Amino acid sequence: MKRVIFMVCLSLLFCTAAGFAGEQKKADYSAHFTDMDANNDDAVTWDEFKAQYAHAEKSVFEKADADKNGEIDHDELHEFKEKHGHGCQEDKKVKE
Repeated sequence: MKRVIFMVCLSLLFCTAAGFAGEQKKADYSAHFTDMDANNDDAVTWDEFKAQYAHAEKSVFEKADADKNGEIDHDELHEFKEKHGHGCQEDKKVKE
């Protein structure tokens, strides 16, 4: 009986972890640069990024910040999107 309970718990744990991993992969980072750059200074800070993407982990912002200066510029954002398969919102509308 203990073995059955253990197997059920293990299965639930695996399914929960797999579901969480799937949710992480589905995160959408397709907003336009100008939508995130709230103060129009041609740079997106972590606070601006987080305001656009409430679900975002700081590690995602750090990956996008290629030159590691604490801000994402327009080119860095598009390079990040290209590398990680995040098209812009207009691209998605065209494909539909």
